[in-house]
Amino acid sequence: MAGSSSRRAPETHLFYNVAALVRARLLFLAIAVIPVLRMQAVLHSACLVLMLVMRNFFARNIDRRGRIVRAVWGFALIFPGLLISGRHPWLCVALVVTGGFALYEAVRGWCVMRACGIKTKL
Repeated sequence: MAGSSSRRAPETHLFYNVAALVRARLLFLAIAVIPVLRMQAVLHSACLVLMLVMRNFFARNIDRRGRIVRAVWGFALIFPGLLISGRHPWLCVALVVTGGFALYEAVRGWCVMRACGIKTKL
């Protein structure tokens, strides 16, 4: 289709294009004539909306300095958690899981508090 004036998003980026999501939803609703398929259409629409909302929620929201602080905090929680593993197993699990989540935030460049709208210094 050389010289075609219609612009289309690459198929790999189809779900990131809002217009394509709307077209896909309308097409799916058009073929959903049986009640079971209508329920699937509702679920499909909910999944599309959820995908758009969650993409913004999990967007990067901290800079390099914040990532370094979260990485240090993660290791600072994991190290004592592993040291007390024999005496306090539940405290060990809590510290290691919390430290692992802090490391996830550091690697991902994302802060759950900032994603929820709370302003942090780092």
